[in-house]
Amino acid sequence: MSKTRSQRSQSIPGSASVKDDNILCCVCDAVVQIEPSDLYDELVKYASKSKNMKFYCDNCVKHADGFKGLLQMLNEKFESIDSSLKTFDSIDIGMKNLQLRLESSGENLKQLEKLDEKLSQSINFLKNDITKFWSDVVKSNSKIVDNEAATLRNMISTSFFDVVKKDLDVVSKEVISVRRTIEVANEVKARENNIVLFNFSEDLDVAKDRGNVLGFLRSLTDESLKDEDILKIFRQGKKPSVSSPPRPVIVMFINLSAKVLVMRRLFRLALLDEKMRERCGRAMENSEISKACYQTGLNLGLLNIRFIRSKYDIIHDLLSNDLDICVLTETWHGSSDDISVKLAMPYGFSFMDYLRPHDPNHGEIIVYFKNVFKVKK
Repeated sequence: MSKTRSQRSQSIPGSASVKDDNILCCVCDAVVQIEPSDLYDELVKYASKSKNMKFYCDNCVKHADGFKGLLQMLNEKFESIDSSLKTFDSIDIGMKNLQLRLESSGENLKQLEKLDEKLSQSINFLKNDITKFWSDVVKSNSKIVDNEAATLRNMISTSFFDVVKKDLDVVSKEVISVRRTIEVANEVKARENNIVLFNFSEDLDVAKDRGNVLGFLRSLTDESLKDEDILKIFRQGKKPSVSSPPRPVIVMFINLSAKVLVMRRLFRLALLDEKMRERCGRAMENSEISKACYQTGLNLGLLNIRFIRSKYDIIHDLLSNDLDICVLTETWHGSSDDISVKLAMPYGFSFMDYLRPHDPNHGEIIVYFKNVFKVKK
Protein backbone atom coordinates (compact mmCIF):
# COMPACT_ATOMS: atom_id res chain seq x y z
CA MET A 1 0.00 0.00 0.00
CA SER A 2 1.20 3.55 -0.70
CA LYS A 3 2.18 5.69 2.29
CA THR A 4 0.95 9.20 3.14
CA ARG A 5 3.16 12.21 2.58
CA SER A 6 3.87 12.63 6.31
CA GLN A 7 4.86 9.03 6.64
CA ARG A 8 7.10 9.29 3.55
CA SER A 9 8.81 12.51 4.83
CA GLN A 10 9.53 10.90 8.14
CA SER A 11 11.14 7.89 6.49
CA ILE A 12 13.32 9.93 4.09
CA PRO A 13 16.64 11.17 5.54
CA GLY A 14 17.40 14.81 5.24
CA SER A 15 18.25 15.90 1.75
CA ALA A 16 18.40 19.18 -0.06
CA SER A 17 15.93 17.94 -2.60
CA VAL A 18 13.35 16.54 -0.18
CA LYS A 19 11.65 18.69 2.41
CA ASP A 20 8.61 17.70 4.37
CA ASP A 21 6.17 16.14 2.00
CA ASN A 22 7.45 17.84 -1.10
CA ILE A 23 10.37 17.52 -3.45
CA LEU A 24 12.02 20.87 -4.06
CA CYS A 25 13.63 22.22 -7.27
CA CYS A 26 17.37 22.54 -6.79
CA VAL A 27 17.38 25.93 -8.56
CA CYS A 28 14.36 27.88 -7.37
CA ASP A 29 13.23 25.73 -4.42
CA ALA A 30 9.85 25.40 -6.02
CA VAL A 31 7.82 22.40 -5.00
CA VAL A 32 7.85 19.55 -7.49
CA GLN A 33 4.47 17.91 -7.30
CA ILE A 34 4.49 14.13 -7.74
CA GLU A 35 1.36 12.04 -7.47
CA PRO A 36 1.57 9.39 -4.75
CA SER A 37 2.22 5.97 -6.22
CA ASP A 38 4.51 2.99 -5.96
CA LEU A 39 6.92 4.88 -8.19
CA TYR A 40 6.97 7.73 -5.70
CA ASP A 41 8.10 5.44 -2.92
CA GLU A 42 10.89 4.06 -5.04
CA LEU A 43 11.88 7.56 -6.13
CA VAL A 44 12.03 8.89 -2.54
CA LYS A 45 14.05 5.86 -1.47
CA TYR A 46 16.53 6.36 -4.29
CA ALA A 47 16.74 10.15 -3.79
CA SER A 48 17.46 9.76 -0.08
CA LYS A 49 20.42 7.53 -0.80
CA SER A 50 21.82 9.53 -3.71
CA LYS A 51 23.80 12.69 -3.16
CA ASN A 52 23.95 13.83 -6.75
CA MET A 53 20.26 13.47 -7.68
CA LYS A 54 18.63 16.78 -8.35
CA PHE A 55 15.09 17.74 -9.24
CA TYR A 56 14.08 20.54 -11.60
CA CYS A 57 10.72 22.08 -11.96
CA ASP A 58 9.14 22.49 -15.38
CA ASN A 59 9.90 26.21 -15.47
CA CYS A 60 13.60 25.76 -14.78
CA VAL A 61 13.86 22.98 -17.32
CA LYS A 62 12.33 25.22 -20.03
CA HIS A 63 14.70 28.09 -19.35
CA ALA A 64 17.83 26.03 -18.94
CA ASP A 65 19.95 25.97 -22.11
CA GLY A 66 21.38 22.54 -21.50
CA PHE A 67 18.01 20.96 -21.20
CA LYS A 68 16.40 22.42 -24.31
CA GLY A 69 18.18 20.11 -26.77
CA LEU A 70 17.71 17.16 -24.47
CA LEU A 71 14.04 17.94 -24.08
CA GLN A 72 13.60 18.30 -27.83
CA MET A 73 15.38 15.03 -28.44
CA LEU A 74 13.25 13.33 -25.80
CA ASN A 75 10.11 14.74 -27.39
CA GLU A 76 11.20 13.44 -30.78
CA LYS A 77 11.94 10.06 -29.26
CA PHE A 78 8.60 10.07 -27.55
CA GLU A 79 6.90 10.95 -30.86
CA SER A 80 8.85 8.18 -32.62
CA ILE A 81 7.87 5.78 -29.87
CA ASP A 82 4.25 6.89 -30.17
CA SER A 83 4.41 6.40 -33.97
CA SER A 84 5.96 2.95 -33.53
CA LEU A 85 3.32 2.10 -30.98
CA LYS A 86 0.63 3.19 -33.42
CA THR A 87 2.32 1.07 -36.11
CA PHE A 88 2.44 -1.84 -33.73
CA ASP A 89 -1.20 -1.26 -32.95
CA SER A 90 -2.10 -1.32 -36.67
CA ILE A 91 0.05 -4.44 -37.14
CA ASP A 92 -1.65 -6.01 -34.19
CA ILE A 93 -5.02 -5.15 -35.69
CA GLY A 94 -3.90 -6.60 -39.05
CA MET A 95 -2.68 -9.74 -37.34
CA LYS A 96 -5.98 -10.09 -35.57
CA ASN A 97 -7.83 -9.58 -38.87
CA LEU A 98 -5.53 -12.10 -40.54
CA GLN A 99 -6.15 -14.55 -37.75
CA LEU A 100 -9.87 -14.04 -38.18
CA ARG A 101 -9.55 -14.60 -41.92
CA LEU A 102 -7.46 -17.71 -41.36
CA GLU A 103 -10.07 -19.02 -38.99
CA SER A 104 -12.74 -18.19 -41.58
CA SER A 105 -10.65 -19.86 -44.33
CA GLY A 106 -10.25 -22.93 -42.15
CA GLU A 107 -13.99 -23.13 -41.80
CA ASN A 108 -14.37 -22.66 -45.56
CA LEU A 109 -11.82 -25.42 -46.17
CA LYS A 110 -13.73 -27.71 -43.87
CA GLN A 111 -16.90 -26.91 -45.79
CA LEU A 112 -15.09 -27.54 -49.10
CA GLU A 113 -13.80 -30.87 -47.80
CA LYS A 114 -17.33 -31.81 -46.86
CA LEU A 115 -18.55 -30.74 -50.32
CA ASP A 116 -15.72 -32.71 -51.95
CA GLU A 117 -16.70 -35.82 -50.03
CA LYS A 118 -20.32 -35.36 -51.06
CA LEU A 119 -19.27 -34.80 -54.68
CA SER A 120 -17.07 -37.93 -54.66
CA GLN A 121 -19.93 -39.94 -53.25
CA SER A 122 -22.28 -38.55 -55.91
CA ILE A 123 -19.79 -39.40 -58.68
CA ASN A 124 -19.39 -42.94 -57.37
CA PHE A 125 -23.15 -43.35 -57.23
CA LEU A 126 -23.41 -42.01 -60.78
CA LYS A 127 -20.71 -44.41 -62.01
CA ASN A 128 -22.48 -47.33 -60.42
CA ASP A 129 -25.79 -46.25 -61.95
CA ILE A 130 -24.24 -45.82 -65.42
CA THR A 131 -22.47 -49.19 -65.21
CA LYS A 132 -25.64 -50.93 -64.16
CA PHE A 133 -27.71 -49.15 -66.81
CA TRP A 134 -25.17 -49.90 -69.57
CA SER A 135 -24.96 -53.52 -68.52
CA ASP A 136 -28.73 -53.79 -68.72
CA VAL A 137 -28.78 -52.09 -72.13
CA VAL A 138 -26.05 -54.36 -73.51
CA LYS A 139 -27.76 -57.46 -72.21
CA SER A 140 -31.11 -56.43 -73.65
CA ASN A 141 -29.71 -55.40 -77.05
CA SER A 142 -26.98 -58.02 -77.52
CA LYS A 143 -29.29 -60.37 -79.39
CA ILE A 144 -30.49 -57.56 -81.68
CA VAL A 145 -26.90 -56.51 -82.39
CA ASP A 146 -25.89 -60.11 -83.11
CA ASN A 147 -28.79 -60.54 -85.52
CA GLU A 148 -27.99 -57.28 -87.30
CA ALA A 149 -24.31 -58.24 -87.54
CA ALA A 150 -25.18 -61.65 -88.96
CA THR A 151 -27.52 -60.05 -91.51
CA LEU A 152 -24.85 -57.53 -92.48
CA ARG A 153 -22.25 -60.29 -92.87
CA ASN A 154 -24.60 -62.26 -95.10
CA MET A 155 -25.31 -59.20 -97.24
CA ILE A 156 -21.61 -58.41 -97.58
CA SER A 157 -20.75 -62.02 -98.38
CA THR A 158 -23.51 -62.25 -100.99
CA SER A 159 -22.57 -58.95 -102.62
CA PHE A 160 -18.88 -59.80 -102.59
CA PHE A 161 -19.56 -63.24 -104.05
CA ASP A 162 -21.69 -61.76 -106.84
CA VAL A 163 -19.09 -59.12 -107.67
CA VAL A 164 -16.24 -61.62 -107.60
CA LYS A 165 -18.18 -64.10 -109.69
CA LYS A 166 -19.03 -61.42 -112.25
CA ASP A 167 -15.43 -60.22 -112.37
CA LEU A 168 -14.18 -63.80 -112.65
CA ASP A 169 -16.50 -64.41 -115.58
CA VAL A 170 -15.20 -61.29 -117.30
CA VAL A 171 -11.60 -62.23 -116.54
CA SER A 172 -12.19 -65.79 -117.75
CA LYS A 173 -13.58 -64.51 -121.03
CA GLU A 174 -10.65 -62.15 -121.42
CA VAL A 175 -8.20 -64.95 -120.63
CA ILE A 176 -9.89 -67.23 -123.14
CA SER A 177 -9.78 -64.49 -125.76
CA VAL A 178 -6.11 -63.74 -125.07
CA ARG A 179 -5.27 -67.43 -125.07
CA ARG A 180 -7.05 -67.88 -128.39
CA THR A 181 -5.21 -64.89 -129.84
CA ILE A 182 -1.88 -66.26 -128.64
CA GLU A 183 -2.69 -69.68 -130.03
CA VAL A 184 -3.62 -68.17 -133.39
CA ALA A 185 -0.47 -66.06 -133.40
CA ASN A 186 1.65 -69.09 -132.53
CA GLU A 187 -0.11 -71.12 -135.18
CA VAL A 188 0.44 -68.43 -137.80
CA LYS A 189 4.07 -68.10 -136.73
CA ALA A 190 4.53 -71.86 -136.98
CA ARG A 191 2.97 -71.93 -140.44
CA GLU A 192 5.64 -69.61 -141.76
CA ASN A 193 8.04 -72.54 -141.87
CA ASN A 194 5.59 -74.98 -143.53
CA ILE A 195 5.00 -76.01 -147.13
CA VAL A 196 2.18 -78.13 -148.59
CA LEU A 197 2.69 -80.67 -151.37
CA PHE A 198 -0.43 -81.51 -153.35
CA ASN A 199 -0.97 -84.63 -155.50
CA PHE A 200 2.19 -86.30 -154.21
CA SER A 201 1.77 -90.09 -154.54
CA GLU A 202 0.86 -91.65 -151.19
CA ASP A 203 2.11 -94.95 -149.76
CA LEU A 204 -0.03 -96.72 -147.16
CA ASP A 205 3.11 -97.42 -145.13
CA VAL A 206 3.62 -94.22 -143.11
CA ALA A 207 7.38 -94.65 -142.70
CA LYS A 208 7.87 -95.42 -146.37
CA ASP A 209 5.65 -92.50 -147.36
CA ARG A 210 7.70 -90.16 -145.17
CA GLY A 211 10.91 -91.49 -146.74
CA ASN A 212 9.53 -90.80 -150.24
CA VAL A 213 8.75 -87.17 -149.33
CA LEU A 214 12.14 -86.71 -147.67
CA GLY A 215 13.91 -88.22 -150.69
CA PHE A 216 12.02 -85.87 -153.00
CA LEU A 217 13.08 -82.82 -150.98
CA ARG A 218 16.71 -83.98 -150.85
CA SER A 219 16.76 -84.58 -154.60
CA LEU A 220 15.30 -81.14 -155.13
CA THR A 221 18.03 -79.51 -152.98
CA ASP A 222 20.99 -81.68 -154.14
CA GLU A 223 21.17 -83.35 -150.72
CA SER A 224 21.64 -79.95 -149.04
CA LEU A 225 18.58 -80.55 -146.84
CA LYS A 226 19.34 -82.56 -143.66
CA ASP A 227 17.08 -84.68 -141.50
CA GLU A 228 17.43 -82.23 -138.59
CA ASP A 229 16.11 -79.41 -140.83
CA ILE A 230 12.66 -81.05 -140.85
CA LEU A 231 10.54 -81.20 -137.71
CA LYS A 232 7.63 -83.21 -139.04
CA ILE A 233 6.16 -84.69 -142.24
CA PHE A 234 2.52 -85.81 -142.23
CA ARG A 235 -0.55 -86.16 -144.42
CA GLN A 236 -3.61 -84.01 -143.83
CA GLY A 237 -6.97 -85.72 -143.39
CA LYS A 238 -8.11 -89.31 -142.88
CA LYS A 239 -6.43 -92.30 -144.48
CA PRO A 240 -7.75 -92.67 -148.04
CA SER A 241 -9.12 -95.75 -149.72
CA VAL A 242 -7.38 -97.35 -152.68
CA SER A 243 -9.30 -95.25 -155.20
CA SER A 244 -9.00 -91.96 -153.28
CA PRO A 245 -6.61 -89.24 -154.47
CA PRO A 246 -3.48 -88.68 -152.38
CA ARG A 247 -3.82 -86.44 -149.37
CA PRO A 248 -1.83 -83.17 -149.13
CA VAL A 249 1.60 -83.49 -147.50
CA ILE A 250 2.53 -80.91 -144.85
CA VAL A 251 6.24 -80.44 -144.25
CA MET A 252 7.23 -78.52 -141.10
CA PHE A 253 10.77 -77.11 -141.30
CA ILE A 254 12.85 -76.18 -138.26
CA ASN A 255 13.32 -72.60 -139.49
CA LEU A 256 12.58 -70.32 -142.40
CA SER A 257 16.02 -70.84 -143.96
CA ALA A 258 15.31 -74.52 -144.62
CA LYS A 259 11.99 -73.61 -146.25
CA VAL A 260 13.65 -70.97 -148.45
CA LEU A 261 16.24 -73.55 -149.52
CA VAL A 262 13.45 -75.75 -150.90
CA MET A 263 11.44 -72.93 -152.44
CA ARG A 264 14.45 -71.63 -154.35
CA ARG A 265 14.99 -75.06 -155.94
CA LEU A 266 11.47 -75.53 -157.31
CA PHE A 267 12.77 -74.83 -160.80
CA ARG A 268 14.55 -78.22 -160.56
CA LEU A 269 11.27 -80.13 -160.72
CA ALA A 270 11.71 -80.63 -164.46
CA LEU A 271 15.22 -82.05 -163.89
CA LEU A 272 14.17 -84.89 -161.57
CA ASP A 273 14.58 -88.51 -162.71
CA GLU A 274 11.65 -90.56 -164.02
CA LYS A 275 11.07 -92.41 -160.74
CA MET A 276 10.86 -89.19 -158.78
CA ARG A 277 8.69 -87.60 -161.44
CA GLU A 278 6.25 -90.50 -161.13
CA ARG A 279 6.04 -89.92 -157.37
CA CYS A 280 5.32 -86.26 -157.92
CA GLY A 281 2.41 -87.24 -160.19
CA ARG A 282 0.08 -84.34 -160.80
CA ALA A 283 2.50 -81.99 -159.11
CA MET A 284 4.62 -82.28 -162.23
CA GLU A 285 1.56 -81.49 -164.30
CA ASN A 286 1.16 -78.32 -162.27
CA SER A 287 4.80 -77.56 -163.02
CA GLU A 288 4.08 -77.99 -166.71
CA ILE A 289 1.14 -75.65 -166.33
CA SER A 290 3.40 -73.08 -164.67
CA LYS A 291 5.87 -73.50 -167.51
CA ALA A 292 3.11 -72.99 -170.04
CA CYS A 293 1.95 -69.89 -168.19
CA TYR A 294 5.47 -68.53 -168.33
CA GLN A 295 5.69 -69.24 -172.05
CA THR A 296 2.35 -67.51 -172.69
CA GLY A 297 3.25 -64.48 -170.51
CA LEU A 298 0.61 -65.10 -167.78
CA ASN A 299 1.59 -63.31 -164.54
CA LEU A 300 0.57 -65.14 -161.35
CA GLY A 301 0.98 -64.12 -157.73
CA LEU A 302 0.70 -65.90 -154.35
CA LEU A 303 0.93 -64.06 -151.03
CA ASN A 304 0.24 -64.88 -147.38
CA ILE A 305 -1.15 -61.45 -146.50
CA ARG A 306 -2.23 -61.95 -142.85
CA PHE A 307 -5.09 -59.54 -142.43
CA ILE A 308 -6.03 -57.70 -145.57
CA ARG A 309 -7.55 -54.72 -143.74
CA SER A 310 -4.09 -53.39 -142.87
CA LYS A 311 -2.56 -54.11 -146.30
CA TYR A 312 -5.27 -53.47 -148.92
CA ASP A 313 -3.23 -50.61 -150.45
CA ILE A 314 -0.25 -52.95 -150.97
CA ILE A 315 -2.49 -55.50 -152.71
CA HIS A 316 -3.91 -52.77 -154.92
CA ASP A 317 -0.39 -51.78 -156.02
CA LEU A 318 0.60 -55.42 -156.72
CA LEU A 319 -2.47 -56.03 -158.87
CA SER A 320 -1.89 -52.78 -160.71
CA ASN A 321 1.65 -53.94 -161.68
CA ASP A 322 0.40 -56.17 -164.54
CA LEU A 323 -0.60 -59.20 -162.44
CA ASP A 324 -3.23 -61.37 -164.12
CA ILE A 325 -4.14 -63.60 -161.18
CA CYS A 326 -3.20 -63.20 -157.50
CA VAL A 327 -4.06 -65.63 -154.72
CA LEU A 328 -4.10 -64.26 -151.14
CA THR A 329 -4.08 -66.55 -148.10
CA GLU A 330 -4.69 -65.77 -144.42
CA THR A 331 -6.77 -62.72 -145.32
CA TRP A 332 -8.94 -62.85 -142.15
CA HIS A 333 -11.55 -60.66 -143.86
CA GLY A 334 -14.54 -62.46 -142.31
CA SER A 335 -17.04 -61.54 -145.05
CA SER A 336 -17.19 -61.10 -148.82
CA ASP A 337 -18.71 -57.67 -148.24
CA ASP A 338 -15.71 -56.40 -146.26
CA ILE A 339 -14.76 -52.95 -147.57
CA SER A 340 -11.04 -53.78 -147.55
CA VAL A 341 -11.64 -56.55 -150.14
CA LYS A 342 -13.16 -54.00 -152.52
CA LEU A 343 -10.50 -51.36 -151.81
CA ALA A 344 -7.70 -53.80 -152.70
CA MET A 345 -9.23 -54.57 -156.13
CA PRO A 346 -8.23 -52.26 -159.03
CA TYR A 347 -10.51 -51.42 -161.93
CA GLY A 348 -10.93 -54.33 -164.38
CA PHE A 349 -10.57 -57.06 -161.71
CA SER A 350 -12.96 -59.45 -160.00
CA PHE A 351 -12.48 -61.78 -157.06
CA MET A 352 -13.59 -65.03 -155.50
CA ASP A 353 -13.13 -65.93 -151.83
CA TYR A 354 -13.57 -68.79 -149.43
CA LEU A 355 -14.40 -68.43 -145.70
CA ARG A 356 -14.10 -70.95 -142.91
CA PRO A 357 -17.64 -71.87 -141.86
CA HIS A 358 -16.64 -72.49 -138.23
CA ASP A 359 -14.17 -69.59 -137.91
CA PRO A 360 -14.89 -66.79 -140.41
CA ASN A 361 -12.35 -64.37 -138.89
CA HIS A 362 -9.29 -66.57 -139.42
CA GLY A 363 -7.73 -68.21 -142.45
CA GLU A 364 -9.68 -67.45 -145.67
CA ILE A 365 -8.55 -67.18 -149.30
CA ILE A 366 -9.17 -64.46 -151.89
CA VAL A 367 -8.37 -64.89 -155.60
CA TYR A 368 -8.16 -61.70 -157.65
CA PHE A 369 -8.24 -62.07 -161.45
CA LYS A 370 -8.73 -59.91 -164.47
CA ASN A 371 -12.18 -59.77 -166.00
CA VAL A 372 -10.92 -61.39 -169.22
CA PHE A 373 -10.93 -64.77 -167.44
CA LYS A 374 -14.05 -66.85 -167.07
CA VAL A 375 -14.28 -68.47 -163.65
CA LYS A 376 -16.62 -71.05 -162.21
CA LYS A 377 -16.90 -71.49 -158.47
